[in-house]
Amino acid sequence: MNEDLNDLQDELTDDDDVITLVGQDKQEINFVEIATIANRGHLYAILQPTVLLPGMQEGEAIVFRVERAQDGSGDTFDVELDDEVIDEVFAEYQRLYANASDATDGE
Repeated sequence: MNEDLNDLQDELTDDDDVITLVGQDKQEINFVEIATIANRGHLYAILQPTVLLPGMQEGEAIVFRVERAQDGSGDTFDVELDDEVIDEVFAEYQRLYANASDATDGE
């Protein structure tokens, strides 16, 4: 998995979207959006911090469950803690990434 994320990170440019999230301690953390995946009727974002966070290794990413605000005030991103859901989200990402790679190889 880390190799796929590293490959994708190498393709990222300064023009890619950076998402800034504010933690419980009010500290802003910038992330690059790797993918948005629908799973089990919910929306998940795979985000990679622009600066390595404590306890993380190079190429790792975090899965967030995205809750859409009904009033349009902004989305809520909560770290997904369920290992089964995380595995499903990454498996779907890998499937989509492989399909996209196959499609570009055929061009």
